[in-house]
Amino acid sequence: VTQPFESARKVPALLAQLNRASQKPPVVLTGIWGAGKTQLAATYARARLADSWRLVAWINARNSETLLAGLAAVAEAAGLSAGGSRPGPADAGQAVREWLEADGSFRLLVFDDVEDPGLLQPFVPAAGEARVLITSARDSIAELGTSVPVGVFSAEEALALLGGRTGLADEDGALAVAVQLGYLPLALDQAAGMIAKQRVG
Repeated sequence: VTQPFESARKVPALLAQLNRASQKPPVVLTGIWGAGKTQLAATYARARLADSWRLVAWINARNSETLLAGLAAVAEAAGLSAGGSRPGPADAGQAVREWLEADGSFRLLVFDDVEDPGLLQPFVPAAGEARVLITSARDSIAELGTSVPVGVFSAEEALALLGGRTGLADEDGALAVAVQLGYLPLALDQAAGMIAKQRVG
């Protein structure tokens, strides 16, 4: 996850919206691929780490295998085993949910890249103080919580990112790149990095 993305002007506004929404978990970041949902979630998670939260866990929730493996890793790190034995992946997920419902203060669980709301729902804490953040390109996932849409950049935001990252004062060229990339924040961030690295216009 690239840090320069965080300096874009839309990020502080989205973080403020995310902070307000996160008072009632879970929060679902939705938007098309490349809009910056994962980067925004990572920025939020880094801020919780900097504040020394008791838990900041990141789970790739794209499919059943990665979701259950991530939950099992959280359960193991938290010492959630029954009588010293290792629970199965689904049991580990339920143990994590119950643990967060019972004592979730200053704990954040991020489910990244969710495809199937039915797969995730049994493991999302329904009560307690834990913060839960979900990212997805599917609008249907928004039903799992409070939706915070993440859109593409405006022309001004795209130009600011490209100019800031490349150090070039070529507004026409930057605008042409932004249009070609559909103002997608992730694509623009990657393009800016490549332009700066190769020192091209």
